[in-house]
Amino acid sequence: MATLGQRAGTGALIFASLLLTVSTAAADSLAELPSDTATIHSGRRALTAGAVEAAAGNTAQAAATFPLPTGRPYNIGRPAGLRHIWVDPRAGSDSRAGTGRATALRTLAAAWRRIPVSMRLTAGYHIHIIRGSLPTTALPNYWENRWGSKAAPIIIEAADGAGTVTLKAPVNVFNVSHLHLIGLTIRSAFDPFHCERCTNLLLRNVISEGICTSWTDCGVQEAIKINQCRGVWIEGVVAGWANDNAFDCVSCQYGHIIDSRFHHSEWGVYLKGGSAYFLVANNLITDHGSSGFAAGQGTGFEFMDRPWMQYEAYDIKLVNNVIRNIEGAGFGVWGCYDCFYAHNTLISTGNRSHLVDIKFGEHSCDGDAAGCTANYNAGGWGPRSVGSVVSVPNRNWQQLQVDDPRQSGISRLGTVKADNNLVLRGNVFYNGGADKPLGVGAGCPPTNPTCNPTQLLAQNVFNKWRPDVSVSTFRPASATGRLATYSGLWRPLRNFGAWSPGNAVPAGNLTNLVRLDRAGLARTASRNAPGAYVPPLRAVG
Repeated sequence: MATLGQRAGTGALIFASLLLTVSTAAADSLAELPSDTATIHSGRRALTAGAVEAAAGNTAQAAATFPLPTGRPYNIGRPAGLRHIWVDPRAGSDSRAGTGRATALRTLAAAWRRIPVSMRLTAGYHIHIIRGSLPTTALPNYWENRWGSKAAPIIIEAADGAGTVTLKAPVNVFNVSHLHLIGLTIRSAFDPFHCERCTNLLLRNVISEGICTSWTDCGVQEAIKINQCRGVWIEGVVAGWANDNAFDCVSCQYGHIIDSRFHHSEWGVYLKGGSAYFLVANNLITDHGSSGFAAGQGTGFEFMDRPWMQYEAYDIKLVNNVIRNIEGAGFGVWGCYDCFYAHNTLISTGNRSHLVDIKFGEHSCDGDAAGCTANYNAGGWGPRSVGSVVSVPNRNWQQLQVDDPRQSGISRLGTVKADNNLVLRGNVFYNGGADKPLGVGAGCPPTNPTCNPTQLLAQNVFNKWRPDVSVSTFRPASATGRLATYSGLWRPLRNFGAWSPGNAVPAGNLTNLVRLDRAGLARTASRNAPGAYVPPLRAVG
């Protein structure tokens, strides 16, 4: 078993301008809010574009087919020559032509069969589904080997608007390119959505939920599960009701998760297993157990893709999110290279122990010793033989949990640290009394120049005052209150240094500039605050 940390002189972890609270009176009195899920088609989130600036000079490999995310919705474009297929779940017939509403097919399975298999499409397909529900018998059993392109995508859309079409069985996708699902609802007693070995997958205004009454007693493991995919674009999605994850992405590179809501699962959202180049912005992550959001965690070594086989995550930016009602840490990093978390609001988090995880990722060999050995020989950080991992939970109340240095488990790494180039600055923590420890020791010791007890207390606020947050909007409650006038913001935010994670991993976005807040309002020198929102122009809530 190999344990991943941040090696000295490489990469950085930046936590800045965050608002983090646990069990405050305001948080405890919050009423359940509406979904806050954006409808991308309406353009309501047009100001999201540019929330995080893209770095100049993308690598040739990234720019060719997988651009680094900027916060703008995925651009489908206007593909010419699309072949249109219509499906009417209530009045259609699979013996018809399917070329319009009046001649619609009855099942999505019949429409899917009309797309050529295992060949690069020269013309795209747009499947329009008329209002209704599609049972298991009307859906493909396995969605595989359809190869679209930017010019010839495969679009499956609710013809009468988002939420008018429900798929009542799991959607299992394998080896499909340029699949765009728009406005569909997927509800199932089994894992609703799974995609493996896909490229340029778009989920827009999709609901993917398990059917259960409690996520702690639910037969659904993941609401959305994505493995070994490149180009993953999640927009205006609602996902939840699962006993493990609302959103689980293993070895996924290039994409964004924006304007979405993730709810009711043990782990909320994580990007792990060598996932890289993701922007996670303007989301609501709510009602989870162990964690709200995690960059990295633990992965079977044989499931990682080359060259992203060393760190658990690379170039992950978490910006302008509201994370609330989390029993464990609001968010964490577990073996990440260049993670940037800024301007997020965490409300009622950390009741089990602590607010923030800064921990090691873990790689285990889960049964395929040959695959693990091959990845090790290709420069990966992981074991070559099948083994097991034992985890011991933390039981003390504290602000942070920063792992102590430890032996990695493989000679090429030796001793690893969780706090190399770790920076926490300009953050406001409210976690009850001042008697709770920081949660640092051998991790973030006095000798660490970027993260040590003196620096943490000087450049952040820990339990000195209760944040004045509106109970209805999560904004600073006043234009002149403590949050609105907080002078400890880190300005300007620091960019990352030279990209050097090793193993020939393509470069990520080194620029860390947050121009807008969650509502699309400009962050300026005179109007800014910790958390996802700028202060109001007048008092609210």
